[in-house]
Amino acid sequence: MYWYTKMVKLRGMGLPKREMERAERLFKKYSDEARERKKAVAHRKADADEFESWLLSQRDIIDELMDEMTEK
Repeated sequence: MYWYTKMVKLRGMGLPKREMERAERLFKKYSDEARERKKAVAHRKADADEFESWLLSQRDIIDELMDEMTEK
């Protein structure tokens, strides 16, 4: 949800198309991986704590992207 909220903010900022395409690609990559990891946890093939830790680590990526795009 954290990434989704940040993406909504980016979409509303009227950033150049090229920058938004980059952000959308990163968001898709994150979403796809999160979906797979969540599925693995649901099927007991992965640990829920590891998934939560991974989710928290992903915050830094979108925060850095937001900082980079809003500084321009």
